[in-house]
Amino acid sequence: MKTQMEKEETREAMLEELLQHREKMFEIIRNSPALRKRNEAAAASLARLPRPFPWEKEKSEKKSDQ
Repeated sequence: MKTQMEKEETREAMLEELLQHREKMFEIIRNSPALRKRNEAAAASLARLPRPFPWEKEKSEKKSDQ
């Protein structure tokens, strides 16, 4: 059986390795085809909405009420 200190050292080593590669992982996620497709779908749906957006109207109404 591993002692508690050995477990902590192993966990810390794993975390350090993950942190070293986190920028690479973020870049992979940002450039993923699924995320790109979802962003394009969101942009297309926003393009169909009339301007100003409904949530922008609500914000401006709240500001004018104050």
